[in-house]
Amino acid sequence: NQVVVPLYVENFSSPSTAVTRAKDMIGRNVDLTIDGSKSPEEVSIDLATQYWDRSDAVLLIKDDQEGYNLGLVATPLASYMSIPVIVTDEVDGHVLSVLNKLGVKYYLVCGDITPSGEYLKFTDVDDIVSFTINLAEDKFGDINYVTLANPLDAWPPKVSEKRVVLSKSEEMRNSAILIGDFLNLVKSALLSPYVYNFTIPEGYKYALVKLDIKNLEPIDQVEKFDDNLIIMGSFGYLRTYAYPGERDSQGNLKQDMLHFETVYYNQGGEELWFSILPTFMTLDSAKIEVTVTVEKLSNPYYPLIEKASTVAPYLTAYHKGILFAKPEFAFAANDNVTLDGKTLPGNTQPFLHPELIPAINKHVYEAIHVPLNKLLSRIREIDASNQEMLRESYYREPLYIALVGGTTMLPQYYYRNPHSDPFEHPSAGGYGTNTPSDFIYGNIDPEIYSLKPYPENYIENDLFSHYPVAENIVGRLTAWDVQDMSALIARTIFYHSIIDKLGDWKDKASFRVGAGTDMQKLPILTGIREISMKLSGGFVGSEEPMKWPSGEKYFLIKRVKNYLEEGGFEVSTAHRGAAGHEGYTNELLREIKKDNPSLHSIIVKRIKFRQGYQNIDSLKNFSWWSESLFG
Repeated sequence: NQVVVPLYVENFSSPSTAVTRAKDMIGRNVDLTIDGSKSPEEVSIDLATQYWDRSDAVLLIKDDQEGYNLGLVATPLASYMSIPVIVTDEVDGHVLSVLNKLGVKYYLVCGDITPSGEYLKFTDVDDIVSFTINLAEDKFGDINYVTLANPLDAWPPKVSEKRVVLSKSEEMRNSAILIGDFLNLVKSALLSPYVYNFTIPEGYKYALVKLDIKNLEPIDQVEKFDDNLIIMGSFGYLRTYAYPGERDSQGNLKQDMLHFETVYYNQGGEELWFSILPTFMTLDSAKIEVTVTVEKLSNPYYPLIEKASTVAPYLTAYHKGILFAKPEFAFAANDNVTLDGKTLPGNTQPFLHPELIPAINKHVYEAIHVPLNKLLSRIREIDASNQEMLRESYYREPLYIALVGGTTMLPQYYYRNPHSDPFEHPSAGGYGTNTPSDFIYGNIDPEIYSLKPYPENYIENDLFSHYPVAENIVGRLTAWDVQDMSALIARTIFYHSIIDKLGDWKDKASFRVGAGTDMQKLPILTGIREISMKLSGGFVGSEEPMKWPSGEKYFLIKRVKNYLEEGGFEVSTAHRGAAGHEGYTNELLREIKKDNPSLHSIIVKRIKFRQGYQNIDSLKNFSWWSESLFG
């Protein structure tokens, strides 16, 4: 019998606020703590003797990478069979004496380890999956949950060398101008004096580049006016405003900063660059610190969420599902990733290297989609070659597919975007690097990927439907780190006990949408944006389709509001500036006036215009015109 308790992964010296909040919200005492002071063998033996008096069987896992690869997938079996898990290098006298006291007769073995007695040794993930399917169906009936993970995220690349290739501290003049964001971007990309160059060291086949930028202006300026630094160049478009910064235990900002990491393949000796555009509302200048560190990696499979896979067995066992995890799922540019027989040096991921899109799509289809379809066919006992029958089965009765891990470990499929074709018009680091999506994980019958340019009128249909259909329900668990991910899972599992304490809050919904790229397609200005994009290599402007005068988000809000109301929620909505968490108070606007008297009128009118304008309906609102022009 299963007993469900919250599982938290916590850094005791620097606990995640997500974990501490989840503990408070769920309200259950933690009665077992594993603090890392003992070896995996010692911990597993302690748990076995503490929670079992007797057990006919045990799951035995070798304490190495092969053991983890197999044991990760097999661990839900221990929950379903109510047997202990022992992680060890060998079955020595101490381990054997514990197992004998428990009365263990049978062993399920993962890895290069041989016990005495009867055992079933798993040497392949597919064998474990088949065994789990049979057991789960016998014990629980139909299977309706599959978890995908990648054990490789628990074994990150080794760092053999590290160099600081750029370190600079300087006073930056305010570059904020008030003519418009478009000119800001042009100035940043083409005219900014704050341009930094660095070179990836020779011999770094796989180079992890870490960018750290600190904005040293007074913290109150950042918090009051949302001052920030905009970064453009080889890393695409970044800004400190979008980064959480360093905060204290109460959530107060201690340091405005940005940390960015990305991996490059075969770029030793290559020069990269970025520019910084400071946007301060009242200051003339402020000091910043810039550091770029490059680490030499043993391989390119650098996990975005390290050790995310460690929580996958818990999630799977709770849902009485199947865990499917293989190192081969991971994607990154290396010697084996080729197009037309040639390797693809550069960034290891498509966002900054869109020429990789055909290769990553091929990988996702062949290395993940096809094996996943085979798994789904085993669950429903349908011939995997009969895609139409498989599609119909899951279309009628879908199951849930959870992706536990980052997009290096479980890569996304890039759907075609005519505004950023990887063959004819690659756009790196901006908003239009095709359309990365997890949709394919739920889609039984997509048309096969193409390694050649698509015709102009090509539509990515499914084999057995006119438009793409996700037969199964897919969701990716994503988080800052495995601490936050464990909190997310715990809050989800104990969701009902949490919301029961929250009164009528749970019956209300708020849907807020910013502007994003949904700008109006204005005459003349839109043409300038498109020309600027071509001249700047894609870093300025956009060719994305725009709507004028409403903006597509206007219709999105109406559609989602209708759905939520049909579900019984009381719904409030806001758009553009009005959707912000906080706005500028009159007191702050007076402070801006004090520091910038000559430009106060332009600033205040522009701020009020942008804060109050939600959509085309605002143009019909007398109060908005009055506030924007005279407030």
